[in-house]
Amino acid sequence: ESDAGVGALAVTTQGNVTVDNVTVKGSIKGGEIAGFFQYVNAEGTNVTITNSKNDATLTGTAKTAGFIAYTNKNAVIVIDNCVNNGSITRVCKQEKQCNNDSCCGYNSGAGFIANCDQDSNVTIKNSVNNGAVYGSANVAGFTGYTFGKITLENCVNNGRIETTNTSTWAVSAAGLVAMFGNGGN
Repeated sequence: ESDAGVGALAVTTQGNVTVDNVTVKGSIKGGEIAGFFQYVNAEGTNVTITNSKNDATLTGTAKTAGFIAYTNKNAVIVIDNCVNNGSITRVCKQEKQCNNDSCCGYNSGAGFIANCDQDSNVTIKNSVNNGAVYGSANVAGFTGYTFGKITLENCVNNGRIETTNTSTWAVSAAGLVAMFGNGGN
């Protein structure tokens, strides 16, 4: 366990990436983590994930998700016919962190993508979240926090979604998308 970012397939990805019929299993602990890609952060990156599953148990101290922890910089993401069965837990390293923006506001937990930043274009379709998602704020079955464009088509959340934050600041929990920031649509 470390504070470093972890992605079972890659920490950072760029260019055109296609993942088909992959299952991630086991247990992953760390800082900003995801079952597939920790960070999609390059201008013009196109990531397509199809017919794949996350069965891993993930526990992170920052953005934590079954498929992608964070997208940025005009990334185009398509996730089609995928399933998250893994338990996702987003924890604060120190309880006092849960009352400020650096911990809870943008550090989400989700079955598919924790955070979609500005200019990201994400489509998730024909997909199911069966995994429980726990965290201090912005926890959801599909996307925790989005500034970018997100489209959900034919998606179902069957998993338990629960926030552990008792403060009144930035507490959002939802079956699909927990919070839209400026620019999200």
